[in-house]
Amino acid sequence: MKKLSLSVILCVATASLAAIANEQKPVCRNDGSGIDSAVCAHEDFVKADAQLNEAYQAALELLSGDRDRADAKIALVGAQREWIKFRDADCQVQDRIFQQGSMRAAMVEICLKDLTDQRTRELKQLWLP
Repeated sequence: MKKLSLSVILCVATASLAAIANEQKPVCRNDGSGIDSAVCAHEDFVKADAQLNEAYQAALELLSGDRDRADAKIALVGAQREWIKFRDADCQVQDRIFQQGSMRAAMVEICLKDLTDQRTRELKQLWLP
């Protein structure tokens, strides 16, 4: 009986995981709705975040090869961690401002993207040739 119960549980769990895996991720359709605007804005933020990570990794790599600038690398890592806290806190203001609106999620994502783009430009100007 215990083996049968375990088999049933495993089958249900496997089926549940398959259903979750087959769910499609929302896609930006630019239809102007609040939900779609949030999806589109999130896609833009994900791209901006990838570009930021590339610039940050390039800066770290540049500093890793220079023993004289080891302190600069440590400072950059600390600054980046603090910047992420700032970005997230600053964009929470948008969340509070638009908390009753259909564009709430989109506005937060737009804020995240804009600040991330700004930080990427800063890193490139400061650290990359």
